[in-house]
Amino acid sequence: MASIISQGMLITLTFPSPFSLCSLNVENCSITTRTIQKIADALDSRSVLSHLCIGHNSPVSGNALVNLLSKLSTLKRFSELNMSGIKLGKPVVDGLCQLAGTLTLSGLILGGTCIGNEGAIKVTEPLLKGTEELVKLDLSY
Repeated sequence: MASIISQGMLITLTFPSPFSLCSLNVENCSITTRTIQKIADALDSRSVLSHLCIGHNSPVSGNALVNLLSKLSTLKRFSELNMSGIKLGKPVVDGLCQLAGTLTLSGLILGGTCIGNEGAIKVTEPLLKGTEELVKLDLSY
């Protein structure tokens, strides 16, 4: 059971083991670092999550995002991540590179994350080495 506190409301989610949710969209829901950490804590290598949208939520700490990316990189089916509008630092960019190098991603949405040209190049390098076609890539400012 995971409890999420968002906008002053307590949301309790019960997931059978393994985490059976395929897609989670909490974009622009005013979720916080604690919520991101709860999502990461609920994931394990047996989870079937394939799509995650956490964009336009702040403030979210880099450590929680790094933990989340580390968990996502262990998932066999994970293929699409949207972090648009969240300011990302170097440790998170490094985590994204690991994720992109480990998994076959069909979508990576990072618009408005302020990763800059260097971060964009760093993240796309492992994507170009993949054998699958990347369908969605957003690196807009």
